Amino acid sequence: MGSDNSIPPYYERKRRSSWRTPFAIALSIFAVFAIFVVVLIAIISSAFEKEPYVVKKNSVLEIDLKNGLPERPLNNFFAFLGGKGQTTFAKTLFAIKSAKNDERIKGAFIKAGGVSIGFAQAEELNRTLEDFKKSGKFVYAYLDYGSEKNYYAGAVLADKIFMAPEGTLELDGFSVGSLFFKGFLDKLGIKFNVVHFEDFKSAAESLNKTRFSDSAKLEYRVLLKQRLNLFVESLKKYRGIDKKTALAFLRKGVYSPDSLLAFGLVDTLAYESDAKKYAEEKILGKSYDKNKKDVWEKLSKKVRFVSVSKYSQDLPPIEKKSKIAPEDKKIAIVYLEGAIVLDETSPFANQSVISPKPVAKYLKKIRENDDVKAVILRVDSPGGSVLASDEIYREILKTKKLKPVYYSMGNVAASGGYYLAAACDTIAAEPSTVTGSIGVIIAIPNYSSALDKLGITADTINCGGTSQVFNAVFFKKYDREIQKLRSLAGGVYRRFIEKVAKSRGKSFEEIRAIAKGRVWSGEEAKKIGLVDVIGGLQKTIDLAKTRIGVPLDQKVKVLEYPSREDQFSLILKMFDLDDQDETLGSYLTQAIYGRDGEAKAFERFIPDEARAQFSYLANLLLASKKEKVLMAIPRFIEIK
Repeated sequence: MGSDNSIPPYYERKRRSSWRTPFAIALSIFAVFAIFVVVLIAIISSAFEKEPYVVKKNSVLEIDLKNGLPERPLNNFFAFLGGKGQTTFAKTLFAIKSAKNDERIKGAFIKAGGVSIGFAQAEELNRTLEDFKKSGKFVYAYLDYGSEKNYYAGAVLADKIFMAPEGTLELDGFSVGSLFFKGFLDKLGIKFNVVHFEDFKSAAESLNKTRFSDSAKLEYRVLLKQRLNLFVESLKKYRGIDKKTALAFLRKGVYSPDSLLAFGLVDTLAYESDAKKYAEEKILGKSYDKNKKDVWEKLSKKVRFVSVSKYSQDLPPIEKKSKIAPEDKKIAIVYLEGAIVLDETSPFANQSVISPKPVAKYLKKIRENDDVKAVILRVDSPGGSVLASDEIYREILKTKKLKPVYYSMGNVAASGGYYLAAACDTIAAEPSTVTGSIGVIIAIPNYSSALDKLGITADTINCGGTSQVFNAVFFKKYDREIQKLRSLAGGVYRRFIEKVAKSRGKSFEEIRAIAKGRVWSGEEAKKIGLVDVIGGLQKTIDLAKTRIGVPLDQKVKVLEYPSREDQFSLILKMFDLDDQDETLGSYLTQAIYGRDGEAKAFERFIPDEARAQFSYLANLLLASKKEKVLMAIPRFIEIK
């Protein structure tokens, strides 16, 4: 019975751990109390929930483009406390189509300044507004500041364009700008060796060059000219400005409101509230006198400006059952937006990402739903992870065996974003969609010079000829390792081309000739066979309706994925009670500050021109932690 080997007495163990039991009890009580409070708030708020908005006669549909229109619906945990969610692009299009024949809606008022939307989205928005105007209803637009993109998105076709008296409009043509970090990295002693397939795959040029390569200049000049032609043609079509005059405008640069008015680019200088009075006068037929406040008040009581979100709560009913497709002929739309990554993480809160797990879940539900007869993937993505892209590709193929799958491209659907398209039956794109970029890249840093500056040395002991292939970044010479990775990337590139060739019914060499990492506009992609149809989301829906035997004049029920989650599901997620990998702390941080509070704070101080670039590079760096080969385009390059 040696005391050294005996089990310690029970009371000693109890004394050492005495603090743990009350702590655990207190923590449990707190968790239960917290859940109770949140659920109680949700119940109380639902009890006092406002009635759905009712649209009155003499209403104007207000379309706010200032903060952009995301493709996918965004969940807002604090919505039940009065939080406000962002209206999606699809909901906006549907609202305009519904308002066309709604007698309560007399016109549309577009707020076109600020961030606005992408060119491809603007093309479909303009077509939808053109159709809206066929009903005889007016479209007014208000601009306070912006550029060609803001002017093109809805404003250019408006019956009247109002400009803030002290606003500015940058009309100086189109350009592409990028930050290049090679000089900065040289100072740190870091060198990036970039392997890309092939010449046009320029996503990593910002790491190993100080300016655009000749290949990058060529492909972007083509895109810029196409964008310029679209803009100039819109001025001729809607404002009656000939090409020569339009190009002269664009050579001048930034315009003051007086100049814009003199040149006929805007119709009236007015503040937003005054611009709305003109719309009220248009509806009521009363003379407008800005000096008579009593007239303002009378008009305001009779005319209401209804947001897309509010209007969507009280859409006009479909009177004839014959105008509604049968319940067993539904269409599912899956929204895929952002960089393609293996898991749903982004260092920036306002950047959506695409990952295999949720997409697989959506497609599985769709395959199992016998009422869904066709699937549309609505995509806005510059690509990213090879592994994630291939997993999603496989899920699309599984779905295509059972139901037709259509691919609707938004502003960007290239590289990994085009890889997914190769699994679909039909591909649709807008003329200005950025697509293609069939290629892969590897960007490998070398830290040997940085280690020399810090006096750090590296050594290794190998057991196997290439066992240090991913650790050789600390040594000055690693040519053999680079060749191994080049071989790896080459295999991915070859399989990418093979998939596209099979999908498009072309030979390997035919696709390789138009691949090489080059980005194309949707217009050019249609000519070379990478795209089947020119058109947006509505065009794709019409194609799907025809495929499943639904007349175009019938309304079809659409199931959207991801759908907005109910508040109870969000509460469960907050407390880690669902199947998502979230914790209380991380979810509250996401809900209040974004996915990462520090990243969100940092983001506020980044200039608008650089924000997308930093965010996209950060997503690529996250993906590169697990993968060495990526399929991505330089999303951070924005045409302005």
